[in-house]
Amino acid sequence: MSLVIPSKWLPDNNLQYFLILKNLTFYFVQAYVIFQWQYSFAGWIQPLEKFLNDPTLTSPDYRFEDFYPGLVASHSWSGQLGSPAGGGHLWGIPIQWEVHILAYNRDLLDKAGVAVPQTLMEEFAALPKLTGEFDGKKTYGLCAMLERSWATLDNSFWPPYASWGCTDFNRDMKCVIDSPRSVEFCTKWVEAIREYGPPGTLAMSWYEQLEAFCSGNYAFYSFPDSIRAIITDPEKSNVADNLGYALVPQGPSYQRKSHVWSWGLSMNKETKVPGPAWLFIQWSTLEDVLVKAALLGNVDPPRQSVWLNPQVVEATQEYGGRDVIQQTMEKYAQIRFTPNPVAPAMGDRFVQALQEIYHGEDAQKALSQAARDIDQILKETVSR
Repeated sequence: MSLVIPSKWLPDNNLQYFLILKNLTFYFVQAYVIFQWQYSFAGWIQPLEKFLNDPTLTSPDYRFEDFYPGLVASHSWSGQLGSPAGGGHLWGIPIQWEVHILAYNRDLLDKAGVAVPQTLMEEFAALPKLTGEFDGKKTYGLCAMLERSWATLDNSFWPPYASWGCTDFNRDMKCVIDSPRSVEFCTKWVEAIREYGPPGTLAMSWYEQLEAFCSGNYAFYSFPDSIRAIITDPEKSNVADNLGYALVPQGPSYQRKSHVWSWGLSMNKETKVPGPAWLFIQWSTLEDVLVKAALLGNVDPPRQSVWLNPQVVEATQEYGGRDVIQQTMEKYAQIRFTPNPVAPAMGDRFVQALQEIYHGEDAQKALSQAARDIDQILKETVSR
């Protein structure tokens, strides 16, 4: 039989609308992990291990063990609140990922006499020295966004927050963003952004954050490594010739924790042709297909063999940072959201509290109210 694959990009809310209506237009969806948790909890997508383990549908050459274990774990969840990622059903096949590393402007650090920070305290201490005016140009120590969206957590926030010893929920699935350690970090982080970060940060998306760093006016940028091709392009980036990479700084207890973002292909539970749909997902994530995709710009392929493929190494070496990325992926990166069906809403409410702190609200008060609201959102969602 033949399978016609319609392709359409939809905002997350629009895609959810189609899934709620049990629309058959989409055989599968490409989604970030936190949305796969949401979709699986709602019953909109179906487990993939039954297809993966079926020898009549999956080629022995597929070599699923070739995928980075951490990525596979992030796309796997039992659906039980409090259970970590890595168990239960497989809800998506990884197709692309990115980890967070530290980019820095070598020229600004040299002029200010600042060393590459190994700890967050060193980074915080360096920000005043890097904010001011160099060669007639206004400069800022920290390039970080604070848009009221869960995406803010994914862009620059999770690595320092986790490295400080903080998390979103405890084992009992009580929101703990108002813990003493979280209050301490959020106070320092928001103050750093307010004093040494970009103007307009409250309305800054990840793309505008990227453009800000490319201006050459910022010293530090904890960023998703998949955009290296942009910040190293002299036609798009004024910092391209002065760029350095490092591991994200350690927290007070010498913890170093990066964050991984991973997209995966999931299957619509309502599809009438699950076998052919799985064959397409399988084909899309074959080693040779992912090599071609990497050479066309998917610089973070999910298969270890593709990441180490000589052609891919040669094609991505010019962007720099491969050693830092490899070390981060192997030792420090995992998804920092706790698996739950309201992760996007949790992120939105958390960042609202960070904005309130930015405007002068007491950090403990703002985060405690946010934690109560998040607990209520989760409770209402689970009880439906």
